Amino acid sequence: MKANAIKKALLPMLLLGAVGLSSTANALQLMSVPGIKGDATIEGYLDWIVIENVQAGVEEGLCSDVTVTKHQDSASLMLIRAASTGETFDKIEIVQLSTGADKAEETLRVTLSPVRISSLSLSSGGGPLSESLSLDSASLIFNDGSPGEVIIPCGRLRK
Repeated sequence: MKANAIKKALLPMLLLGAVGLSSTANALQLMSVPGIKGDATIEGYLDWIVIENVQAGVEEGLCSDVTVTKHQDSASLMLIRAASTGETFDKIEIVQLSTGADKAEETLRVTLSPVRISSLSLSSGGGPLSESLSLDSASLIFNDGSPGEVIIPCGRLRK
C-alpha cells in the first residue's frame, strides 16, 4: 500500500478516536441541530447544544450510528419530538473546542448529512437526567482544520 493510501485509511480512525473522547478539562463538545436551540453561550456557537460524549465507529469502510450523550437542557423536548417523528435534517454538526484562557478554538468538526435521530433514551441514577441519542446519517464528514476533509459513507439513510 502506498503511503498516501495508508494515510487515507488511518485518518478516519484517528479522527473517530478524537470524537470518541469525552470532555476533558480543556475541551468542550457542542452540537448544532437546525431549528433546535441549545444553551451554549460561546461566541460563534451561540445556542448550540452542549454534549458530554460522542461515540462513532467505522467497520469495513462504513460507519455505524453516531451516539451522543448529553444532560437535559432547553433542547431536550425538541430533540424528543424530532426522534419520535423521524424528522430528517439536512445536516447536524458536532464540534470539539479546545478552551484556553482567551478563547475557544475548534479542533475538530464532524458533519452528519443527511441525518435523523433514530433513537433517544433518558436515564438517571439519582443525579441529573441524561439523554442518549443515536444519529443515523448517510455520511460523516471530518475536518480538523487542515486542507481537505475525510468523508465516510454510513447508515441506512442515503443521499
